[in-house]
Amino acid sequence: MNSKLKEIFLMGFMWGIPFWLFISAIRWAENKPPAFGSLSIFLLISIIGGLCVGLISYKPNSNKIKRTTKKFITSALILISVFATYLIILKLILVPKGMADSFLNTALLISLILIPIVLEKRLYKQK
Repeated sequence: MNSKLKEIFLMGFMWGIPFWLFISAIRWAENKPPAFGSLSIFLLISIIGGLCVGLISYKPNSNKIKRTTKKFITSALILISVFATYLIILKLILVPKGMADSFLNTALLISLILIPIVLEKRLYKQK
């Protein structure tokens, strides 16, 4: 497989599968049925969408991203811990009080998204 297809598939699966997990977990926390009626259909749609994102974002002469296992695992753990915190707050506090569609939920999600971004910038700081 040539490098162009590898980059497109890598970007597609790095976008599609986490998107599927994120949306499915939020729908579970809000006690809603799976998107598109089935988890497998939604997974297929997410992967196809991810491949489209990979195709759109592909740059033929760009610098290759250096992927190290330590940084990848650290980034994944930060993202998973922040997302788990959001799901716990959403499932146990906001949904029972009927505040799942409130401004507080949106503000909480945005603030929890900013935490990994700040941590990533410190983690990948040029030395």
